[in-house]
Amino acid sequence: MTQNTQEENKAIYLDPFRYNQFEGFNSHNHVVVTEVGEGTSVVEVEMTQDGMNPLNMAHGGLIFTLCDVATGVAVRTGGRITVSLDSSIHFLRAAKDTPKLIAHGRVVKEGRTTGLAVAEVFNAEGVLLATDPDADRVGIAMKCPDGSYELVSGNEMGVLLLDYICAGRIEKGTMPANPVAVKSIVSTPLADAVAKHYGVEMRNVLTGFKWIGDQIANLEAAGEVDRFIFGFEESYGYLAGPYVRDKDAVIGSMLICEMAAYYRSIGSSIKQRLEEIYAQYGRYLNKVDSFEFPGLTGMEKMASIMQKLRDEPLTEIGGHKVVKVMDYKKPEETGLPAANVLIYTLENGATVVVRPSGTEPKIKTYFTTLGKTLKEAQAQKDALAAAIEPILK
Repeated sequence: MTQNTQEENKAIYLDPFRYNQFEGFNSHNHVVVTEVGEGTSVVEVEMTQDGMNPLNMAHGGLIFTLCDVATGVAVRTGGRITVSLDSSIHFLRAAKDTPKLIAHGRVVKEGRTTGLAVAEVFNAEGVLLATDPDADRVGIAMKCPDGSYELVSGNEMGVLLLDYICAGRIEKGTMPANPVAVKSIVSTPLADAVAKHYGVEMRNVLTGFKWIGDQIANLEAAGEVDRFIFGFEESYGYLAGPYVRDKDAVIGSMLICEMAAYYRSIGSSIKQRLEEIYAQYGRYLNKVDSFEFPGLTGMEKMASIMQKLRDEPLTEIGGHKVVKVMDYKKPEETGLPAANVLIYTLENGATVVVRPSGTEPKIKTYFTTLGKTLKEAQAQKDALAAAIEPILK
């Protein structure tokens, strides 16, 4: 039997129709790949009596198969032959009374020999059912009016939860005096605007959830721990309340499901509320790009680039004047512990954050743009990314 080349395999996995013909096991179990993108997948299974357990719920083995196919297809869109090394699944509610289940798979991280992918499973109404990360981060996809699903970024979910918690606490009369929320310096400034609207102090800390936990500890030491209402990072980490001091997908998942149920009860949805937030505060767009520096000299190259940015400060990016530079290696200016981070604020209100990864040979750039529409914000981001790319190579 002739073995496919890497490019042939990639073509199969990127074409749902070809993949469905290729996988006999899936068709036998009524599992169908409906959408495939670079590092993403959407997989559906029609619910029949064969897929039910004696309690008339979707059999756990069927849901596991759905997750396995979704993550496997997402990973293999890179064209490499892969097998699962380890899998875990967390059930949030029973899958019943639904004509089909839908899984959204996405690649979180890829290495040379291993990778990490997650899958979220929804019923036909778009309710989150299951996920398989290690219970510290949680990501969702929301159902849109046309029936499609749209992934919610970590920044967007952080803003949605902050808005939901603030509005709910004010309505119930449980908002503490001088409330405090905390986010990382690379997370969206839209959260600052939302916090200001509700009279909440937003504290910005270094990247890493330990710094959010540090703020909770400081409040606790001052006898004011109840002031903390919410913390998040753009990398899908959320925490409400002072019960733990790290990102927690158990608390996050509960809040997301509660929020989704609430909006549905009033005839709204997560998607509709997000659009209302954008209409109120402006269309913020937050994107992250990475530049890899492999090999023995990679770390030296990264250090050289960061030093050059300090020795020869940028005065404009993409034709927009730099009006402010925050160098987090200067704690006397930032009020935070020293960190190898530069933040450029431009005359049009956009920001560009440049920092080396703490775990990989990469320099990351975080872009925040604000436009009247998504298209306008995306065009601004693309122009800034094109301008910064030659500097970081």
